[in-house]
Amino acid sequence: MGLKRRSFLRRSGLALAVLGASDLMGLVPGWQRSYEVLAKPTSRKLALLVGINQYSPEVYDRSVAKAALSGCLTDVEMQKDLLCSRFGFLPADVLTLTNQQATRANIEAAFLSHLTEQARPGDVVLFHFSGYGGQVRLVESLAEAIAPAESSDDGLDGRLQMSLVPYDGLLPAAALPVVNDLTEETLLLLLRSLSTQQVVTVLDTGYRAHTSGLLGNFRVRARSQVIQGYLGPEAIAFQDSLLSQLKSSRDQTRVRRLFGQLPGVVLSAASPPTAVSSGPLSARPLNQAIAFEGQWDGFSAGLFTYALTQRLWWSTPATTLQVSLAHTAETLEYWLGQTPPLQISGQQDRTVAPLPYGSPQPATGADGVVVAVEEDAKAGQVWLGGVPGAVIEHYGVGSLVSLVSEEPTDALAPLPAKSQLLQVQSRSGLKAKVRCLEARSEQPLQAGQMIHETVRVLPRQVNLVVAMDANLERIERVDATSAFSAMPHTTSVNAGEQPADCLFGCLAPPPSASKDVARLGATPAGGYGLLSLGRVPIPGTVGEGGEAVKTAVQRLRPNLRSLLAAKLLRMTCNEGSSRLGVQASLEIVTPGPQLLATQTPRRSPWSLPPAKTLSEAGPAMPVVAAGSRLQFRILNFSDRPVHYLLLLFDSSGSPLVLYSPFVPVDPSNGQPRRTLNDDQIAPGETIVLPQPTGKFEWIVDGPVGVAQTYLVCSRQPFTQTLTVLEGRMRSRGDLQRFDTPDNPLEIAQALIEDLHQASAPTAQSLGVETDGYALDVNQWATLGFVYQVV
Repeated sequence: MGLKRRSFLRRSGLALAVLGASDLMGLVPGWQRSYEVLAKPTSRKLALLVGINQYSPEVYDRSVAKAALSGCLTDVEMQKDLLCSRFGFLPADVLTLTNQQATRANIEAAFLSHLTEQARPGDVVLFHFSGYGGQVRLVESLAEAIAPAESSDDGLDGRLQMSLVPYDGLLPAAALPVVNDLTEETLLLLLRSLSTQQVVTVLDTGYRAHTSGLLGNFRVRARSQVIQGYLGPEAIAFQDSLLSQLKSSRDQTRVRRLFGQLPGVVLSAASPPTAVSSGPLSARPLNQAIAFEGQWDGFSAGLFTYALTQRLWWSTPATTLQVSLAHTAETLEYWLGQTPPLQISGQQDRTVAPLPYGSPQPATGADGVVVAVEEDAKAGQVWLGGVPGAVIEHYGVGSLVSLVSEEPTDALAPLPAKSQLLQVQSRSGLKAKVRCLEARSEQPLQAGQMIHETVRVLPRQVNLVVAMDANLERIERVDATSAFSAMPHTTSVNAGEQPADCLFGCLAPPPSASKDVARLGATPAGGYGLLSLGRVPIPGTVGEGGEAVKTAVQRLRPNLRSLLAAKLLRMTCNEGSSRLGVQASLEIVTPGPQLLATQTPRRSPWSLPPAKTLSEAGPAMPVVAAGSRLQFRILNFSDRPVHYLLLLFDSSGSPLVLYSPFVPVDPSNGQPRRTLNDDQIAPGETIVLPQPTGKFEWIVDGPVGVAQTYLVCSRQPFTQTLTVLEGRMRSRGDLQRFDTPDNPLEIAQALIEDLHQASAPTAQSLGVETDGYALDVNQWATLGFVYQVV
């Protein structure tokens, strides 16, 4: 919701009075001019990275946030490895402040000494903050400071502003209500003190007060309450010094803050609550000003930082900021189950904006980097920052990566002839110990070398992990845990304690007056069902009130199998590492043609013909209205046939499979015999699914929520998958081109087995021995599309 007309005019009038009409009119072109400069080569790149897991005990209300943050230091490590490995930042030019080091005074001093005093025109400067954020209401008198905080204030008086909470950002005491946060206006002044226009600010923090430190399976990076007080003498003196240097005033700074005028490019995990364009805070969605951190196998991280840096590992010189943010938004929406609150500001034309970090190297992207060398360069450690989160949890021992080589290679060759292969011996979080394969290459192993995925090893036994929602009563969690323990391929954990795939909870928590009913395993206030990790109900899974917990779990058995099938397919996604020459575009046919998303394996050795790209869309997840007709356009730009299957999961998790019916003649009786045809695309051919001239149409009929589509391409036929499909369809006497199978888990397992068999020659020749699946990136491509149905 936007500002009311009178409020907007009041702000606009203030801006005209303080900045002058010419300054205000020049704000937007200034964004664009500064952003165009980002594409030019620079002489130096500087970064200040701040991450705080362990705060001083006086910083937040521990009765609400019972556990400290755990992913902020990982964020710093992710950013540093990305900047130094892919974007040419020198390690000496990347300064980090973590935990106790990150006091307000230290952050301000480091910003001035490391960034302001060293940066010159044309340099790239990056400031990153991961930790708690909040809202502060600055007052001028003790009487105002000790009055109850007005959390509904939307900042129109200029006193409510966002803040970054440093290690010593103490809660104001009644006797001395001093605010020690790094306020939004201080950050604005620091950024304006830089001599360069090439400024990138990444804020993985939230601002809206939240009543609990946990939302679903994610921890909230925001204080639990709005604080109010006044700035201390040191903070005021620091601001005055910057204002004097900039020849500016507090009124001018306040106007720039209200209009969101932070210099350069600002990438935020959450929407700041005080910008003019945001509207009154009380009128916005709960999650818009909240940032989250999650857990994976062996590490925690901010959702925004992980999704963004992982996509940037795959970036090429042609990748735009908008494309990277669109894919980041897709990942976040899948995790949260709703539209992510990430925000980009500081520039106007985002369709052609280059990556603000600079041009990435190597040009083909990377999946990680060698970070340590051991045993006379025969072994070492690698950082797997480019491996997607859905894959890293199951990235198995025996997987092969290769050192990036610029040598050309045949399209069917597993990898360049002289490329050094590294085999994963063990993995902890994003770091893996590797060993060089003997007699493969004389290429020496060195720290800083980029790596490409070659063979992905995945386990055969994968379970769906269901977290017990924190709002359930203890007896409900006990009953649910018992019921899930008897469910095949399913395990249960407590929310917020371990990685999970979804939540089991109650749509409306039972009221305290009905606890006796809840103890019997039922709830009068709502039904049990499955929720996303961001605590958004999965459509079609919530039952009626009064249902017993164990009955609800049994009812959800088909949904759980579908969710596990989708999880298995996500584990095969490899847009960044596949070398198949295919391009897939998701399009709306009616109402009105529209390109929603395009994906192409980034390491294909063939040249892609010019075509429309994702740059025509916005920097967010695609949105599809119920009733729209969709289609896929698939191009095989390689020189060999490609087989394909298309599997869809609507927002409730219900599966849909697209395949071709084939009607040969049975030689024994001369009668037509329906069977399934192995679909393939000839070299240079483009196909549309469903066929425009066919009688089948792909109509999105809801429900509202996040839908997923997976296009799986292979150089070999999907023999076992089609056998499973045909057997189940034939038993029902029906072979449709579009069908809703009742065995999605069997289909997903058969599909991975087909990819495993297609990869067997390469895996055997390279000495990969595993009880799991070994998948050769030269043999397959799984392109995953996520979109919001409204």
